[in-house]
Amino acid sequence: MERAHGAPRVLTLPNTADGSATRWTLACDLCELFTLLALHSEATSSAVDLACQLLNTTAAVLRQCVQFLRQGLQRPTRLTKDWTSTSCVETLKCNAFTAWTADKVLGLQQAMGLEVSTSLQEREETEQKGLKDQQDCSVVASSKTALVSDPLEPHCLEDSDDDYRDLAKIRVMAAVFTGRGDRMQVLLPYLRRDLKVHRGVIDGIVFLLIRPDAFALDLVQQMRAIYGDIVLIRDYQESTWSTRGVEGRMGSLYRSLNETGTVYIKIDDDVVFLAKHALAELVREKLRRRCLFVSANVVNHAILSSVHQERGAHRAFQREHRRWFRVGDVNMDSSYIFERHPMGSCVFKRWDCAALVHESFLDRESDGTLCAFDFGWYDFHRAGFREHQYIHASPWIGATWRAAGARWSINLFAFEASDLRDMDWSRVHGPGDDEEEFSSNHAERRGQHACAIGRSIAVHFSYNVQEGRLLSSDLLQRYADLAKRRVGQFLLRPSEDKEKMRLGVVGLESLLAWASASNGAIQEWHESLADETAALRDVSSDVCWHAGFTKERCCRGDPTTSPDCWDGSYSFGECCPNADCWIGSFTYEFCCGEKHGLGGNKACWSGGFTHQLCCLANATSNSWADILSSEIETEQFYQMDDFYTDAQYGDEWGYYSKGHVLLGGGKGQDGTEQTQQFAHFTTYPMALSPHFARVFCRLLFIMWAGSSVRFMLSLTALLISHGTCGSEPTTEVQLDERAPFRVVEMGAGSGQLAYDTQQCVRSNALGLAPALWRRWAAAFEYTIMERSPALRKRQQSRGLRSVAGDAQTTGSCKSVLAALAASPACQGADGDAPECEAQERGTAEAGASVVLSNELLDAFAPVKLRFSLYGKPNITDCRSWQEVRLVHTITEDKLRSLLHILGYSEEMTEGTISQVRGYTDATFCAMANTTIGLEVQQQVSSNTSCLAITFSLSELVNHLDLGVPFASHNMRMRIRKDTKLSDRLRMITERLNGELQTSVALPRDVYRQVRHQLRDWPDLEADFLHTIQTHLFPVSISQERCDDLEWWFKAHEARIAKLALFYRQLGYPALHLVVRPGEDNFIDLVDCLLGPTGGFKLSLDYGANFEGLAHSLSVDGTNDGIFVPPIPHELMEGLPDCHNFWPKCAGRIDWTTFVDFTNLAAAGERRGWRTVFYGPQNLLEQFSRLNLTRNGRLYSVPGYPVLQDAWISRHVKGWYGRESDMDGTGVQRWTSFKALLLEKPSAKEVLSPILFPSWHLDTRHTDPCWSFDPSTVPLADWIPRQGNDSHDALTKLTDEINQDLGRQYAEGYEEAQLAVRLVDFMVAKSGCEAVHPVSAAAILERPVQWEALRRRLLNKWGEMWGEETVTRVARGILERLAGAGDEATWPFACAGQQAAALLCEMPGGASKAGSR
Repeated sequence: MERAHGAPRVLTLPNTADGSATRWTLACDLCELFTLLALHSEATSSAVDLACQLLNTTAAVLRQCVQFLRQGLQRPTRLTKDWTSTSCVETLKCNAFTAWTADKVLGLQQAMGLEVSTSLQEREETEQKGLKDQQDCSVVASSKTALVSDPLEPHCLEDSDDDYRDLAKIRVMAAVFTGRGDRMQVLLPYLRRDLKVHRGVIDGIVFLLIRPDAFALDLVQQMRAIYGDIVLIRDYQESTWSTRGVEGRMGSLYRSLNETGTVYIKIDDDVVFLAKHALAELVREKLRRRCLFVSANVVNHAILSSVHQERGAHRAFQREHRRWFRVGDVNMDSSYIFERHPMGSCVFKRWDCAALVHESFLDRESDGTLCAFDFGWYDFHRAGFREHQYIHASPWIGATWRAAGARWSINLFAFEASDLRDMDWSRVHGPGDDEEEFSSNHAERRGQHACAIGRSIAVHFSYNVQEGRLLSSDLLQRYADLAKRRVGQFLLRPSEDKEKMRLGVVGLESLLAWASASNGAIQEWHESLADETAALRDVSSDVCWHAGFTKERCCRGDPTTSPDCWDGSYSFGECCPNADCWIGSFTYEFCCGEKHGLGGNKACWSGGFTHQLCCLANATSNSWADILSSEIETEQFYQMDDFYTDAQYGDEWGYYSKGHVLLGGGKGQDGTEQTQQFAHFTTYPMALSPHFARVFCRLLFIMWAGSSVRFMLSLTALLISHGTCGSEPTTEVQLDERAPFRVVEMGAGSGQLAYDTQQCVRSNALGLAPALWRRWAAAFEYTIMERSPALRKRQQSRGLRSVAGDAQTTGSCKSVLAALAASPACQGADGDAPECEAQERGTAEAGASVVLSNELLDAFAPVKLRFSLYGKPNITDCRSWQEVRLVHTITEDKLRSLLHILGYSEEMTEGTISQVRGYTDATFCAMANTTIGLEVQQQVSSNTSCLAITFSLSELVNHLDLGVPFASHNMRMRIRKDTKLSDRLRMITERLNGELQTSVALPRDVYRQVRHQLRDWPDLEADFLHTIQTHLFPVSISQERCDDLEWWFKAHEARIAKLALFYRQLGYPALHLVVRPGEDNFIDLVDCLLGPTGGFKLSLDYGANFEGLAHSLSVDGTNDGIFVPPIPHELMEGLPDCHNFWPKCAGRIDWTTFVDFTNLAAAGERRGWRTVFYGPQNLLEQFSRLNLTRNGRLYSVPGYPVLQDAWISRHVKGWYGRESDMDGTGVQRWTSFKALLLEKPSAKEVLSPILFPSWHLDTRHTDPCWSFDPSTVPLADWIPRQGNDSHDALTKLTDEINQDLGRQYAEGYEEAQLAVRLVDFMVAKSGCEAVHPVSAAAILERPVQWEALRRRLLNKWGEMWGEETVTRVARGILERLAGAGDEATWPFACAGQQAAALLCEMPGGASKAGSR
């Protein structure tokens, strides 16, 4: 650029080196710019005159800047009004030297292409002079014609260099509370910058592991690898810690920070910005000894946000179309008032308040006015130590309490070890509230104030309630970009080799090994996304682009940018993934114009609308479901799990709560106790009473006896087990039982299992030695936790101890522990007895020993999810998923009639109908008028209702043969040009329009209100169920749901990746999965009950592993994973047909789902648990004896079979897995009843109570011995075994092969169970010699011996299984035992071989099947 001389002329700024428009046009700093140009270049006086001539008065300049900024236009580069006052020059000089450093001046000159003649020394001297002259600024600015600085737009000093010489001998340690890797990745570059090894202020970092995810562990390991001993790692996870002494887990954490002479800086892992000298200023203030604790100036803080508000630091922003726009200089909106209160709603409860704060911070950072947040110094306790009264709700321990104090958020603060003296560690609960004790109670006790230092600016990302919605925005990415710009040289990225994440920390090995094993499938999935030939191609990629018409040329813009690309055949809306970006004022120029630089206009980006998608057209389009519901709130669409819960357990109309589940009475005609208690179904504890419970009773005894043992196989046991023919095998253990031994059964139903188990213990039904039995009976306690009031009343009527509680919430822990502490054994006991003292969490003395559940988990509320396989979906990103919700409709006439019967006045009736009609129009007509809805309108008749249009689209998703796409533009093209799809759509829409023409949609709350009013009118309720229609509708996953499922996405990422590859190759458009959020909460509750010394969780239910269930759902889009059991005819009287569509009879019938046992095990594993056993429920049964030794005396525990003599019923067959001849049941073999035994490990080795082979929970662990996997959907296992080409395998599949596969896999599933039973029977009757390889070979070689064994087995099992099956399976087992080969074979042969090894060679050892 040519320097100016003489007459005024327009000055223009060139582009910067990277081609983007210079940043200087983005700030209101024309005064400084031109003055610096004049003062720091070879300029004449005319250049100074020119600067003045180009400027109007300051106020006018600022007004124009603001005006043009709001309009998104460039500022004027020339103002023509003369201004010749000499005070102009002096004012400009003052402001320039105050606001700009020498380095910035030099950078400005270079950016403008100017020659720089000032030497470094001259520039430094000039800068020092400018700083010295700052005192004159106020005088100059007071002139009437002077440039007056706007207090809301301060001129902030650049961060100057600081060598920290005053802190060189001060030891400073950062203590990072570690959990969430995505936020830690943003924090760590700032901490690395501030290490002394990089000329910073902190000597080292201690990572305190609280709830670390895999990414966090990866980052911590990288830090350790880079910095060695100055990085420390300490494990304070709940899985490895609990209450230890009075201080507990968190108390121990803080007490470990005990170095004398060290200043500690506690930092939360979600601090996402640290000003350059923030930590140094924090330490300096701490060393002044004025404050007990010194907090940073934290943005998004429960107290300091109100201070920032009062200073005008928060700018005015408004949210429109899910995006934030700056609308003013200062926030004066009454809906965003930040109270100075520790539980202020605008900070602690609302995500949008946090978003406004973040938008203000990032906006000020971009224009250099962050010092607006600097309040200097602040005293948290100036108004007293008990300034606030509040009710604190802790999400960590599920408790609330009243509190008083001047509490402040301890996100980032400095302290010394001596500051913690006199701390009441008993108030710093396990995972609970250290903040309340530190910031309030302790300060009052010490009589010292806490303060905050304004120059130490930091940003806290989110409180718990804010987290979900903020994470769904682009804010975290923007903070990551800011970190890259400020401290990019210190960035860390995910490790490429997770196997190197070996931290040497107790409790992490299992999680890390699992994460490492997952990498293969995930990597293969990511590679497939990069391979265009492997992807499900977007239709527009094939038909829109040819010759010179490319997506890059035609889509980088809006519909008007390249009009030559579009004719009557193709349109922008059909071909371009960014078509939905441009609506209303959002245009390509407004969002992507050159003036906005490389990242475009930040005001345009929100959620799925990103710069990459909208400006570059280089990202997956938003889904059509997102577009359909983008302008409406779907809050009143019933979430599937909410509907399920209301209909099963809701107080108003729940099947269990209202007592529909029960028969009229509990006594039979002869006055004896009935085992059949339920109106709708029976359970195994009822049908097999008392034998089912005795199998459990035996397992519980072994758990009690072995709960603290070091088990061993003794010489005596070896002699007995390999002795003469007919001797019985034994396993000998040193007995060291636990007392009291407390069993908690959750969801006990009729209480039959509890009743029979306690009878087993009291009557010594197991036949234990009297001395041992008395100890066992004295230690044994049994408590039920039941959600249903009706069932709880029935249980209590049978003399059972039952307490109210919900198995899907940790909040039930406290009430159950209180019930345990109030057990009969504690009545009259010493008040100091630890087993009789109720705690917040289980303890070694007062916790549960075992938690049982039988047919409970299938009642947990499900959520159906849809994962699109088009484009490049991200498994762990909620935007790639949809959840299915429910909408209820009813005709206006039926609703009017119903309201009249309920006693509504005419006015109330019409008012209600008007309300729901308005809701229907506002919601569904808004969807019908989106770009997707309008395409449907073009295909159907003009009088089609909005309901028919929207529901037809949701129903179309389940037509898998159509391959309904995910992307919105692709959907528009398919509706317009795919005749098969459009014909099907018209057919569905016409049918729905006939059904819904006069209907209205009931919002969820109205539906609940109607069901509430019908609760005492069963006949009218039945009529309502006849008339109401339920529709399933896919919507974007809500942020709250996304938060709940975050761990689920990560835990199953590898399994989902494997499934996605499989179905993508077959051409399926989506995966369908069902998740029960309550399963993770259930495991959390059990973890709370078991306490630090560990224990067991045993669950029985019908279900399968994750992948098997996913296959069953994905091959049938109409399968919601919810089933209606057979209903007795008398219960159906007056009801509609309830079987064909599960929601139809909600509240009047039972529902059930298949349990995902993999998910339960994963939930346990992430808490440090281990899977002991998974497999068919009958493998809990054992014939053979277990011998226990105490003080040199041998005690024998006999086996207990359910099959007693010749008593064979339908349920006995079901117990043993013989279901193929149970006609009419509709039972799928691979989803039949299974048991899952998890252990929360203790410090001592524990005897495994189950000595049979465990099945796999992940197909990667399928036993290589199995030639096929009968535990899953047959085709899902068979297709991959045919080779790499799935399509080729399907072409070879005939109806005959398909039918044969069904039989083969069903028989394989059953016979694998029979094999274990045969081996167990042989060992129980003839000792381990019978299954020794030599003996097995001899039996096969000697027909007489073989026939004798065969007849013995047929006498026991022939009636149930048939002669051919028993003979074939028994011979196959012997051949395998005899060493017929190690190649893959029938699963039953493998199961038999493994059972023999576990019973006779490795008591308690691991299963070769891979899930132990």
